[in-house]
Amino acid sequence: MFLKKASTYFVGTLSSKILSVLLVPIYAYYVSAEALGEYDYVLTISNIVMPIAFLSVWEAILRYCMKENAAESQRRIVSSTIGFSVAVIAVLTLLCLGINLFYSDKKFILCLYIFVIVQGITYIWQYSARSLGESKQFVISGVASSAVLIVSNIVNLAVLKLEYKGLVLSFVLSHIVTILVLEYKIKLIPNFRISEVSLEIIKKLLKFSVPLVVNAISLWLYSGSSRIIIRNYIGSYENGLYSFASKFSLVITLFSTVISMAVIEEAYSYKTLEEYSVKLSALIEKVSKAYFSLVMLAVPAINILYTIAFKKTDYYKSADYVFLLLLTALFTALANNYGSAFQVTDKTKYITFTTLLGAISAIILSLILVRPIGIYGILIGGTAGPLLMMLSRAVYAKKATGLKVNWGKNIIFAAIAGIISLSLTQVKNIFFQSGILVVLIIYLAIEYKNEIAIIYKKSFSTGRCG
Repeated sequence: MFLKKASTYFVGTLSSKILSVLLVPIYAYYVSAEALGEYDYVLTISNIVMPIAFLSVWEAILRYCMKENAAESQRRIVSSTIGFSVAVIAVLTLLCLGINLFYSDKKFILCLYIFVIVQGITYIWQYSARSLGESKQFVISGVASSAVLIVSNIVNLAVLKLEYKGLVLSFVLSHIVTILVLEYKIKLIPNFRISEVSLEIIKKLLKFSVPLVVNAISLWLYSGSSRIIIRNYIGSYENGLYSFASKFSLVITLFSTVISMAVIEEAYSYKTLEEYSVKLSALIEKVSKAYFSLVMLAVPAINILYTIAFKKTDYYKSADYVFLLLLTALFTALANNYGSAFQVTDKTKYITFTTLLGAISAIILSLILVRPIGIYGILIGGTAGPLLMMLSRAVYAKKATGLKVNWGKNIIFAAIAGIISLSLTQVKNIFFQSGILVVLIIYLAIEYKNEIAIIYKKSFSTGRCG
């Protein structure tokens, strides 16, 4: 069941992330670092306002709809969620109109207002689709949205040269497409009943989701606070470089998004904590090893891409940021996997505590280091926070459920990747970069020889049978 869920999400996530990666050269050649930095700043602020405004109610949709088999009960949950969301949008509209009377940067407020609403609605429709068993439509919507984002960016950036405005228009359009594709299948609007909006249900949903708002805020603090500190202490240009380099953490995010969604849904299906502990411990151990292997390969591969494609752009020097950004994504991914232990046991307060612990540590360390070592101080702080969050969750998860993972191999892989990254910052030569990549491929082929042998045997036997 886990592999089926993971493979379903993998198809959609792979398609959407690959399409997103195609945006990188468009950004590199048609968007200035300053414009990208400003767009990224608005998006960053919206990502913190959105879960606060909607109280992360989508998390509760997944939690309770999946436990309800009766269509009527599911419809009441969804109707109550929509009713709550309409009230939120009304309040946001009044706030936007009021703030615009006193705030001089009306363009910023308008973009922020639109971003918060379209993202909030998109999340509700996406989680509703998953909770109603429409995972395939969830995948289709992701692919359609990414395709529209690519085409819209090509038109707005490469053809019309709109830069900042083009980025905003493309973002909004892609989210509208996601909502429309999902609505075509799950039909939330036609099934909405005002009479089924229940304050009791809304209270139950918010009781579960509100603690996760703090978690969402804290997760935002890792990447979001870094961008705000960069913009205010160093400038929009450097924030653009940071944003550009962050795109390559999609290498990890691609797999972590798939695994996290599947892990949480799989965790809810286990009957006992003992079953959860045994099966998830083995799974997370394999997943973490795969993550670190990806980081090792990604570091030289991404440096090769920078040398070939981006050497004559504003963004070339951001190649040196990639390793720490990859580690940040990796530690965050593993922390999310450990966090499933608290969602299964309904102890979401531990998610909140560990997330805040890491987030506050990241901010403090970044603020301390930004003046003496600049952007690298923020990168170090941004990596240390998720690491602390992951380690603290591992400790709590072990106490709560018995979840335990052997980290020996992961530490070795991380050390190798770190040494390689340092060497690549000193030697900007494609032959050196390619040589390291080849050596790593051989090393990992030996490391995974048993798994490769099993896959080969299965493929060979299937071929013979065919």
